[in-house]
Amino acid sequence: MTDVWTEEDGPKTVSIWWFVLVFVLAGSIGLYWFLTHGNPHAPTEQLNPPTTTTALAAEPEATTPIPTMPDGTKAPSDISAVLSQDGTVSYSFNIPDELARVPVRATVGRAVVEQNPDANGLSVRVDCTAGAGEDVAQITVSESTDTVTVLPIVLTPQDAPACQQGLQIERIVLPLTTPLGTRDIVVAPPGTEVPDPRSG
Repeated sequence: MTDVWTEEDGPKTVSIWWFVLVFVLAGSIGLYWFLTHGNPHAPTEQLNPPTTTTALAAEPEATTPIPTMPDGTKAPSDISAVLSQDGTVSYSFNIPDELARVPVRATVGRAVVEQNPDANGLSVRVDCTAGAGEDVAQITVSESTDTVTVLPIVLTPQDAPACQQGLQIERIVLPLTTPLGTRDIVVAPPGTEVPDPRSG
């Protein structure tokens, strides 16, 4: 007798294509989730907003203004101040540090004053007067209708040795407010002690 095998009697199988379909679908869902939400455990980089810096202009250094002569020109470098009042002009000079730190006496300096041939002014030469190491502190020029008076003041260290004869300590040209004309030049006699012009 021959056995007859039917499909109902054989082993039952599930098609592998269902497994492939489920695997692909799960992988697609996982990939989509990763791309949209990222890795929660991955470190994140915080981006700082761009900053801008503004260059600050350097403040100009404070400078001492240069004094002006009565004729409108800039004063020579050894003149620290110019004061003009009622026909009298006082020129203050820079004092060396070594002279400013010691006791001094002020006297009328020995000066030779001449009309300056090249300009409307006076050529003033001041020689050492009271002692070595002195310097010019101030020259005052007073103008009137008849005269032009020049008063140079020098500062000399206390107990300074005698001057070297004929030693020139200053030479400068000072302008006049009006031409000299026929007016006389009067120079104050040297050697008289006067108040220190720096304390005035």
